[in-house]
Amino acid sequence: MLGLPRSLLSMVLAGATAVSAMAVANDRLHVGPLHVRVHDGVTQQRSGVRMTHLEGGVAGTAECPLVLLADSGQSVDEGTLVPSAFMNSATLAGGRIAFFAMIDGSARNQGVFRAEGGIATPVAIGCGSGGGSGDPGSGVGDPTPIGGTFTGFFGGTFFAPAINALGDVLFMADLHGGSSPRGLFVGHLNGTIDNVARVGGPAPGGGTFVNVGHGSINDAGTVAFVGRASVDTGPGIFTWTNGTLQKIARPGSPAPGGGTYTIIVGETLGFSDGTNIPVGPLPDINNLGTIAFRTLASGSVSRGIVLRTSAGVATWAVKANTATPIGGTFFDMQGASLNDAGELCFFADVNISGTFTSGLFAGLPNQLHKALAFYDEFDGGTVTGLAFSRNPMQFIDADGNVVAWCNVDLPGGVSHGRIVTIDPAGLIVTRAEQGDPSANGGTIGSIDAWPSAQSGFGVTLSTGTPGAPSGQSAHQLVPACAACVGDLTNDGEVDAEDLATLLGAWSTAGPGDLDASGTVNAADLAVLLGAWGNCG
Repeated sequence: MLGLPRSLLSMVLAGATAVSAMAVANDRLHVGPLHVRVHDGVTQQRSGVRMTHLEGGVAGTAECPLVLLADSGQSVDEGTLVPSAFMNSATLAGGRIAFFAMIDGSARNQGVFRAEGGIATPVAIGCGSGGGSGDPGSGVGDPTPIGGTFTGFFGGTFFAPAINALGDVLFMADLHGGSSPRGLFVGHLNGTIDNVARVGGPAPGGGTFVNVGHGSINDAGTVAFVGRASVDTGPGIFTWTNGTLQKIARPGSPAPGGGTYTIIVGETLGFSDGTNIPVGPLPDINNLGTIAFRTLASGSVSRGIVLRTSAGVATWAVKANTATPIGGTFFDMQGASLNDAGELCFFADVNISGTFTSGLFAGLPNQLHKALAFYDEFDGGTVTGLAFSRNPMQFIDADGNVVAWCNVDLPGGVSHGRIVTIDPAGLIVTRAEQGDPSANGGTIGSIDAWPSAQSGFGVTLSTGTPGAPSGQSAHQLVPACAACVGDLTNDGEVDAEDLATLLGAWSTAGPGDLDASGTVNAADLAVLLGAWGNCG
């Protein structure tokens, strides 16, 4: 209660007593339909159990000035970046991002880029009508390490280029005139490019690659990716390290505890050129070489998430039909992000006595906690929208903090998309939301639902930026900074305005529900008074 006059404290307590007599029902907030963003423009409607899942924690905001990494209209190669570039997901490592974009004003009309400090630098440039189109363009793309030139690249959530702390960028591309029509590549900071795997190229364990998909890359440069060998019945998991390929898991190989893997990569996309690519769920690999992947199996475990160490030891980290931190059992789950401490973050559907809900879960395999779920309440609203966890976007950082997109329904029919972080103790911090100022002089419009986080650097923010003089969209960085708990008016300090906001919402769901209990009450008042004064 730093700087809070005794007379004001007396008024606060009196006001709290008066407002508490209102006894306003906590269920009055209008809540829209629940939905999950699956990938790109694909959304699924979902059911949900009407309950508050938060076990405590505090809701707060973080007024961190956004950092512009790249925006539409920026000059690159022989043209300019188009606005749609920034509604593709970007990955983050070492303060740099990697992303795919189309280019206006040049036959070299697409590419994969790194960006930092507002400058985007090409990793590789191509041409034509895009990956999987069958149109190679005029052949003016960059040369590839397996001959020919790069033509079409692949955009969207499934193909977001991965980046590590060294600046290595993992990306997929179609080729013209080379030894293969398609491959997976790593572009290094010094400008050299390595081929990881290619369609028709030799596969470890025999045969050739029938198709090659995307993956993740760690700071040692080891790649974990998906693909199908001609000797296998379906796509599996492979690794690449300095030119050496290894098969990690395939349909029919032994699963931990008995049975075999049946379906490891359940999502495949078909393209207009008649080809298809296995797209997910993709594996993740941490800096210890441990790989996390989601799979179905034929043994006592029907589906779950497997951890495989660099020594080849595989264990079930998450299993279907086992208890969850919010009650009920896990029904299904998506790909998991994995940090160096062995902590996971993944989206899962939960069966609670025959009724289903969904959420993001995080932590060590035997110490999972709920990060965010349908009907969680914070900042005076209710979570009605979530997104699948998708690699190579990193949903959990080295300190166990989770980053997520969510949609929050607010009183009055207002519904906002936002990027939040949730720490292991349950502190939910809104990092950016629709309507906030953008780093390029506009406002934040639509928000890509697959951010990436890195300890010490912050989280990515890919959005439309209406009103910006320099561009209609941008990749931005929300830098790491402390939350300002109790700053309900987002003015950088906890003061009488915040107190009035809290008291005005007494006995409701908020705003002002600082301990995320579902109701604004004396516990929230204590949190606010304890944070009185300037933030930071």
